[in-house]
Amino acid sequence: MKKTNKLLFRLLPATLALVLSSCATTQVTEPTVDSDMSEAAPGDRIEPSATEGPLTLDVQAAVLMALDNNAAFQVERVRPDLSRTAERLQRAAFDPTIGGSLSAGSSGGTDDYGASSVSNLADKTALEAGLSLAASLPTGTSVELGLEAARESGGGEESETTGWSITVSQSLLRGRGLDANLTDLRSAKLETRITLYQLRGSTEALISQVEQAYWDCVLNERSLGIYEESHKLANREIDEVRERISVGKVAGTELAAAEAEAASRLEQLIEARANLAKSRLVMIRHLNPGGGDSAWSRELVLTDPPELAKVDLAPVEVCVETAMTERTDLNEARLRLAQGELEVVRTKNGLLPRLDLFMLIGGSRYANSFSTDTDQNADEIAYSAGLSFEIPLGNRGASAQHDYAMLSMKQAHAALRNMEQLVQVDVRSAHIDVGRAEERVNAARATRELREKTLGNEQEKFQVGRSTMFLVSQATRDLVASQIGEIEAVIKYRRALLDLYRLDGSLLTRKGIAVRDRTTGPTDRR
Repeated sequence: MKKTNKLLFRLLPATLALVLSSCATTQVTEPTVDSDMSEAAPGDRIEPSATEGPLTLDVQAAVLMALDNNAAFQVERVRPDLSRTAERLQRAAFDPTIGGSLSAGSSGGTDDYGASSVSNLADKTALEAGLSLAASLPTGTSVELGLEAARESGGGEESETTGWSITVSQSLLRGRGLDANLTDLRSAKLETRITLYQLRGSTEALISQVEQAYWDCVLNERSLGIYEESHKLANREIDEVRERISVGKVAGTELAAAEAEAASRLEQLIEARANLAKSRLVMIRHLNPGGGDSAWSRELVLTDPPELAKVDLAPVEVCVETAMTERTDLNEARLRLAQGELEVVRTKNGLLPRLDLFMLIGGSRYANSFSTDTDQNADEIAYSAGLSFEIPLGNRGASAQHDYAMLSMKQAHAALRNMEQLVQVDVRSAHIDVGRAEERVNAARATRELREKTLGNEQEKFQVGRSTMFLVSQATRDLVASQIGEIEAVIKYRRALLDLYRLDGSLLTRKGIAVRDRTTGPTDRR
């Protein structure tokens, strides 16, 4: 018996090390969720060269600058890191806990008159120490190890007591197994993947907003130039009408029509200037170039012209297939569905009664330095084992939670099917819009060319007295509208392509921007 107890004392440190290593292994070998995403990380960063002066940008440079500097996007980039902290919190449930205690004291005796008695002249001193290690494993196992030591001396005697204990508890029904105990951690990992898809969606939205703002600025710049030229032309026509009136070639009533047209062109010019100023504010808001309040008045030099970018449009079925695999909202919905499946597993396990097996083994050793009896220096060992059982009567709470999880799963499946249909409609409609926009570009170009001929004809007829200033002004207005309409048609075509790429989930790939996973996050440092 003594040999067995001594062997147990020798094996105890190894047992402690084994439990610690098992806890660490549990953390490392947790099921991981692979991901291709993390915070947006464009390969080439565009840093503003200065905070003053004109800001020269093409579309791609504007997009990259916005990804680096946009204030709203910086808020979104933090969300995956916040979600990773939730993973760490769930992992912490399996962290081992080490505890210790140390105490010391002394005691002495006196007689009834306050004088020390002969037998109590020497005080007794005591020193006690304890060490414990506890851990919960994802298998439903709880392990607790304890070490205790005490030493007492006084009155010419000295004694030492040491003890150890190992307590193991294993869930046999509720709380048993990896599936039941890792649902929260796995759900937290899925939530991280969801935030990464949300970040990808935010990246796509920002790119779309920046490009829309870019082309709005280009359209307003070109429109302003057209209105300025038309206003100058209207003023020249007033001078020409006055000259022709003075020589008697046209009636004086023609002057009113020319002046009215000039006033109308001035009104359009004022509106165009305001529209350009407002669109530049929106663009600067997206870019956030720095420089404080002075940034709002910075000049923007946009170098990409509003030209038709001919692309080989993929068949609509290919676009739909791409959307079914790449759309961020679809992938998020699928991950939500996976979270729902984990919740079903968790609540199903909660329907089971609690049945736990517990075992305790402990030992102690007592030694007296003045004892000559070997029995006074013996080791003692104790064993115990048992079962504990618990179940709520009716178990209505767990049953309701499980029913709720099942219904939520059913709802999530229906929502996913509905979303897939919506994606079909979105992509097919966007594909139609691209074809229509391309045809409108050709039609708008033909309209502008015909309006130029019409204005030339009216001006020639006015020179020979066969037309009126009203008809010339009307032809001029039609030409201005067709010039702006041609630019609008080109920009609408670019916007239609942008919408198609966003809706089929290929926008980031086409822009050469990667949203990738970081492998050195806080949760990977263990």
